[in-house]
Amino acid sequence: MMHRVQVTKQSVKSVQRRLNSTEVMPPKLATTPNKYNSKSSAFNLKPNLPKGLHYHPAPSLRSPLVTPIPFLPDSDPRKSSAVYRETLKVEAVEHMPVIHQLGQEKYHLSEDDIRQMQQLRNEGWTRKQLTEKFKCSSYFVGIATTKNEIKAKEFQEQLSNVKSQWSEKNLLRHMNKQKQVELWKRNG
Repeated sequence: MMHRVQVTKQSVKSVQRRLNSTEVMPPKLATTPNKYNSKSSAFNLKPNLPKGLHYHPAPSLRSPLVTPIPFLPDSDPRKSSAVYRETLKVEAVEHMPVIHQLGQEKYHLSEDDIRQMQQLRNEGWTRKQLTEKFKCSSYFVGIATTKNEIKAKEFQEQLSNVKSQWSEKNLLRHMNKQKQVELWKRNG
């Protein structure tokens, strides 16, 4: 029994178009080695690269031929070689931009300012607001003032409400954590 193959004009034209295509495809990178199966895994890296050469070296350890400087003997010429060791030149440091200037500590607040700071904190000002007004650090505000008792009580009430909704398991976890902290403080 013979089967007849039907060839249409459209199928022949599409094959010819495909074969005569002059479109140049960009070179593909070798697959990046990973612990996932590239076919069945969602980790299927398909980089979108422009045309041209691509440098994609395999990740590797440092060459065993390079010996760290502390392990070289004093007589070894590589120890004093500028090629083998990257050196920092003093002349280059002068031309480097300053990343962070050292600031001098400011002792610009008087006792009256600290009293006013405490009064504002008792009125409900936050640490951030006080640091902006008095131009000092939040750490200094914490040292110079005591916490607002009303806010502290409100926070404790909120905390007790949250703790009342805890399950027995969470209560046990919390108690164990507190015991651990106490033991750490005793030994430390």
